[in-house]
Amino acid sequence: MADKAWNRLPGETDKAYQAFKVFLELEDRTMANVARKTGKKTIAAIKIWKKKYNWIERSEAYDSYQFNLEMEELARERLKVVQRHLQITKFAEGRILKVLQNKDISDEEYDTLMNYLLQLMKYERLCVGAPTESTNVEMHHDGAVSATAVQVYLPDNGRDGDKK
Repeated sequence: MADKAWNRLPGETDKAYQAFKVFLELEDRTMANVARKTGKKTIAAIKIWKKKYNWIERSEAYDSYQFNLEMEELARERLKVVQRHLQITKFAEGRILKVLQNKDISDEEYDTLMNYLLQLMKYERLCVGAPTESTNVEMHHDGAVSATAVQVYLPDNGRDGDKK
């Protein structure tokens, strides 16, 4: 495995490398701050080390690496959240579908539960990156454009004839 750019370079003195590590950890990376943190009275040696050992390029590589690690961790955490939300959504959908199979619920309860189910389905699709709405758009030869909404059919509990 290749050495990281922020590792000690061949020929880099221990003092120079220790100063570089201080530089890496500073929020405000200035030579004066490095001198203050390392106890140096002047910044002359630090300026030399900064140039000689490519501190700017090395610190940029370090920052990029740290950023990528943070993004990977964030992606792992997002995946955990999505998986947890999908479990909750599937559980709720199952419970709603079970209640919807009962033909003794009122029309108002049915409508409410169907609304909840549709919202859960949209949320589930959102969690997996699928579109929550679809529209077909067609361009005709005469220049006219038509759009048609596409809806997902949800099987009902035998109430097709009862609704609009």
